[in-house]
Amino acid sequence: MSPVWNAFKNLSRWLTPGLGIKRWLLVLLAGTTLVAIGFGVAVLDFYRNAPDTWWLPVLSSLALRALARPVRVAIFGTLGLVLMGLGIWGMNRALLEPFRPQHGSVVDAVVAYRRKGRGPRIVAIGGGHGLANLLRGLKAYSHNITAVVTVADDGGSSGRLRASLGILPPGDIRNCLAALSNDEALLTQLFQYRFGNDVEGLEGHS
Repeated sequence: MSPVWNAFKNLSRWLTPGLGIKRWLLVLLAGTTLVAIGFGVAVLDFYRNAPDTWWLPVLSSLALRALARPVRVAIFGTLGLVLMGLGIWGMNRALLEPFRPQHGSVVDAVVAYRRKGRGPRIVAIGGGHGLANLLRGLKAYSHNITAVVTVADDGGSSGRLRASLGILPPGDIRNCLAALSNDEALLTQLFQYRFGNDVEGLEGHS
């Protein structure tokens, strides 16, 4: 396929139903049209009431008054749509560049996000490493996930936390939060930090 066709295909994907893009595009087009009408009325009024000076013929040539009105409307309308498209494309590219996913395009990320937002409502009940692994797989299909994490563990590190601080063991909840995060590697790295011996009651705990 040619690069032009690929670019057109990628742009047309922004009009996929359910993305919430088309409504705001229509609002943008309506606002641009009203501004253009107001500007055109002002220019026309100025042109009709301006004194006869040397630059009026120049303005007439720029307005393509030698051509028929439908031809002029088509020319200026086409140029306007091309410039609007280039402006929107360039602005979106500049604004979204820092958030562009490493693999795939921005529209792919938007489609996947919307699809997960409409995904099934899931409640997962359990504990231990099994629940975290289950949530890690489920988050690829839905954003509507609720985890009910049991905290009945009283052995090892969890038992020492119960005895010394009187708190429920946070280990399984920590693993589930990391599994559901967008950047699991970073959050896991943060949650796996272990306190040193200088923190009383938390020595060696994550």
